[in-house]
Amino acid sequence: MRPEVDYDARMRPDALADALAGIEGPAIVCAQAGEIATGGIDPRASSVLGPRFAGAERADSWCTDAHKWLNTPYDCGIAIVRDCEMARLLAEGVRAIRGAEVCNEVELNQVLVRLHDPAGQDDDAHTRAALARLQASGVAYPSGTTFRGHAAIRFSVANWATDADDVKQTVSALALAHGGAV
Repeated sequence: MRPEVDYDARMRPDALADALAGIEGPAIVCAQAGEIATGGIDPRASSVLGPRFAGAERADSWCTDAHKWLNTPYDCGIAIVRDCEMARLLAEGVRAIRGAEVCNEVELNQVLVRLHDPAGQDDDAHTRAALARLQASGVAYPSGTTFRGHAAIRFSVANWATDADDVKQTVSALALAHGGAV
């Protein structure tokens, strides 16, 4: 069963309670901390994990090994960085582009973007075409995704060296790929 989620794909606690009420016997609830498209964190994940990581909020970053936690067949280090300032700055810049929409609340490093076709035609086709132009520019290489049944561009701001100038260049390149300027 899949409980209903909010706009940022976070599990709704009331919907989870309703879904569990209809189940007899044990159940496993898989909460997520960082939904793939939006970066949303399920309320249940933060409430369950919170006590185990008391004090972690004071850390600038932390890391883990996905080989142990996610059963990957090889070593895979993951670094989590507290300051998502560049992702928030990117979202702010995208919001300044006419016809661009940030589709998620920026909680981690994910910025999900949809572009509305200036000609009023097919927003999905326009978003995919603008993504291809942005990737071809070499300025940034976000991925394409489908969110809530519509094409979107998923920026994952993950490089430690990303700075405000990089974000400004990315926003300008996205605006150009979209067919205009900031």
